[in-house]
Amino acid sequence: MLGSKTNYYLDLIKVLIIKELKIRYKNTIGGYLWSVANPLVFALTFFVAFKHTLKVDVDNYILYLLAGLFPWQFFSNAINQAPSMFLANACLIKKVIFPRYLLVIGLIGNHAVHFFCTFPIMLGLMLFFGVYPAFGDLPSVIILFISQTILIIGVSLFLSTMNLFFRDMENLTMVASNLLFYLSPVLYKLDMIPSEYQTIIWINPMTMMVELWHGVLLHNYFNITMFCDSLLYNLVLFILGVVVYMKMEKRFAEVV
Repeated sequence: MLGSKTNYYLDLIKVLIIKELKIRYKNTIGGYLWSVANPLVFALTFFVAFKHTLKVDVDNYILYLLAGLFPWQFFSNAINQAPSMFLANACLIKKVIFPRYLLVIGLIGNHAVHFFCTFPIMLGLMLFFGVYPAFGDLPSVIILFISQTILIIGVSLFLSTMNLFFRDMENLTMVASNLLFYLSPVLYKLDMIPSEYQTIIWINPMTMMVELWHGVLLHNYFNITMFCDSLLYNLVLFILGVVVYMKMEKRFAEVV
């Protein structure tokens, strides 16, 4: 009985992910290329602005940018869409009985597919610039992906739930996302930030995630201590999101 229910949920998640992918690429020519075009254009813009104009001293700066931008895109795309997820599926929520959180899982699964689509681009550019990855670090990549997904699920559940009762959450999320981007070490290295501002940077849950991705992708180094701290932080936010969702879920049909 439990196995059949699990298989049903997995099939439903698969259907939701495929639906999101079809909606995203319907009547488009570029297809997969659009998944990487945005961060590539941003990386090129920031490379010119910071490396050549402001003279930021970071080795292989274009790779440094992309190693942070790709994980950041996974995070930001998911949380920026999350607030509207339950509202956009109001008919399903009112007419069909199923775990509503699967809608959020389907959304995140969609962006996870796009995130993995960036790895061939990253690998190709690394080889082009003479930075050779250690394929033995593949388990580290998987572990980081799982940890970041835990973070995204927690934040997305919180935002999608709260937006049903506080409709300004969608706009606040966009503002907060833009702020968090500049508080993440995507454009700069952490040692460039004055010590009095370091605390503000470390409050951001994506700070440690971006640093860990930089370490694994560019330096073949997995910081276990930082990972444990990051995972703990992510789990706290995950639990917060789950608790808020479980407490409010019974009232969804009333407010959508």
